[in-house]
Amino acid sequence: MWRQAVEASGFSNYNTLGQIAREYEARSQFDKAADAWRLILEQKNVPEAQKELAEAALSQILDPRVAVDASSFVAGMKANIILRYRNAVGAEIVVKRLNLAEPMKMVRTEEFWQEYGELGSLNSLVGALLQRQFAPEKMDPNPERDAKLGELLDSLKGLELVGDEVARYSIKLEPSPKHYDKIMRADFPVDEPGAYLVEITANDGKKDVAVVWLRDVAVLGKRDVVVQDNKATFGVRYAAHDGRSGEPLAEQTLEFFIVNLSRTANSYAYTTNESTKQTDKNGSLFFPADEIHRDQSSEILTLAPKDGVDEASAGQCSFKDFQGIWRLDGDDSSYSTTNISLSGQGTYRPNEKAEFKFIVGSSPFNPPEESAWAGQEVEYRIYTQSWEVVLQRRVKLDQFGAYRCFFKFNSSVSPGFYTVLIAKEFQDNGSADYVQCCRWLGPYPFQIME
Repeated sequence: MWRQAVEASGFSNYNTLGQIAREYEARSQFDKAADAWRLILEQKNVPEAQKELAEAALSQILDPRVAVDASSFVAGMKANIILRYRNAVGAEIVVKRLNLAEPMKMVRTEEFWQEYGELGSLNSLVGALLQRQFAPEKMDPNPERDAKLGELLDSLKGLELVGDEVARYSIKLEPSPKHYDKIMRADFPVDEPGAYLVEITANDGKKDVAVVWLRDVAVLGKRDVVVQDNKATFGVRYAAHDGRSGEPLAEQTLEFFIVNLSRTANSYAYTTNESTKQTDKNGSLFFPADEIHRDQSSEILTLAPKDGVDEASAGQCSFKDFQGIWRLDGDDSSYSTTNISLSGQGTYRPNEKAEFKFIVGSSPFNPPEESAWAGQEVEYRIYTQSWEVVLQRRVKLDQFGAYRCFFKFNSSVSPGFYTVLIAKEFQDNGSADYVQCCRWLGPYPFQIME
């Protein structure tokens, strides 16, 4: 009907053409959508706002793009970057060292959090500083925060945040002729602990920027309980692993800088606490809940001191629930792999047959007939509330990037809520390139009742 209306008006109805273009986009017929946007730009007397809309939409479809996908990760020292690209036949990757000694010294002080706590974590600080440099026009307007950030920039005046180039290499890509997204895994050819800026530029196209942290000590925490003298003490158990081999680090000194966030009547208050502990023969240590409030902590910086290494070295730093790569706010927000996870029903009983489904994808430029994740292997694990693994399987996704399975929990399974995590790889040290979850059935995938 829309096309008939356009043909009747001699293809001069730019509003109807725009509706047709959006309809083609919704059907993943991007070549036809591009034709419709071009017809709008060829017309005369089209409002400037409509021209800008058509130009932006045409650019989104046709321009060469490459970006770090949201599912990229770092397992200790080895980084694998998953790239999502469109229309690009190649790209250049440039890696530069980030000089974070001064920012890291700053965030390990009570004064910093009292003055600049609203800026968020160390990641947020580094991201804000880099975004101010690379894409200031994309920063959300916030006069109060911008004033604080300006103060912070003044205090860091003279600091060369982006340091020397340590790697530069090119990769070849095979784009889809129908302007669909494709994914590939690229190695990260750096083997020295620290923080790095990664600039990826498509040949004759767009640029994306990400930050990668490499650390030779990986510190991971999970809830735990210790029973002594018939008394249960709840808290968090941290495990330290060698970032290269994944082996536990026995009798390793760890320094914790903990920032707790609490809400007052009209604002937030920040308090900090420092603690030094040593791992046991298994490479782990226990924090009682009255020493570390993990859920209320806005930041937990963990450092593993080493002889001859500056304590502010980025290579010594680990994070709570942090996998090591995050993108700055690039020019294409569609570059984000997520998964939708569903269970057949909200609750189950022991020995009852359970059904579980998930699909990996989400980019609007995924090909409709086959997901960019089609045929890829992933692993899923089902965890208890105390993060114990009760089921793990490695599976191959179908042509739509989906998987469906049935299983039974035995009678020994405890009642409670259970969480499902999906990853490309789970490492021996517990880290993984998790696929972000965009929707559960309820707050958790399912619950087991007595």
